Amino acid sequence: MSTHRRAWKRAGVVVALVAGALFAVPATPALAADVVGIDPGQVSLRAGSEASFTVQLRGEEGENATISVNGLPNGVSCASGCGQITLGGDGNGSQQVVLRADGNARDGNGSATVSAGGQGRNVQVRVQGRQEPEPEPTREEVQTVRSVSGKVVAQANGDAVANAIVILLDGNGRRHETNSDGSGNFRFGGSSSNPIVPGQL
Repeated sequence: MSTHRRAWKRAGVVVALVAGALFAVPATPALAADVVGIDPGQVSLRAGSEASFTVQLRGEEGENATISVNGLPNGVSCASGCGQITLGGDGNGSQQVVLRADGNARDGNGSATVSAGGQGRNVQVRVQGRQEPEPEPTREEVQTVRSVSGKVVAQANGDAVANAIVILLDGNGRRHETNSDGSGNFRFGGSSSNPIVPGQL
């Protein structure tokens, strides 16, 4: 083979290699959607309840993006809306995200990051925790005279007076009333619901 032909042959191999390099397909980078808005930017929820916000996304037409929320206060989780979403023909999309606070969540504030692979945004999350029940007020021991008794008699002769109206004023000046029995005897009974307050009777 002549030197001239060998040179062209070598040049052809180089051209073929260059042509092959020109037609190589580079790896396509993974697409990522940006979170461009959150409405509202602050949510409040009570223990055992839910709250929601809307996430606005922008990316490539028909792109699948995965919404995630990180940094939530303790006891708060994403109930729905987190996960995959397909962007529309114009590359925009929106998704409602619902957060849930469990029944034992405590008071807390946090800044959670909402993202879908690209640029993320923060949402402020405020939790009003479960309130411990207030202890029942202790009933103060009511002081009372347990019993006051006596007999009604006629002053003239000392005979018993039956069915006499007997009135007692206790230590607070509260009025108690009863009747004597057939033998003139009477009795007042004090209790926590109807006390006879000690003092001058």
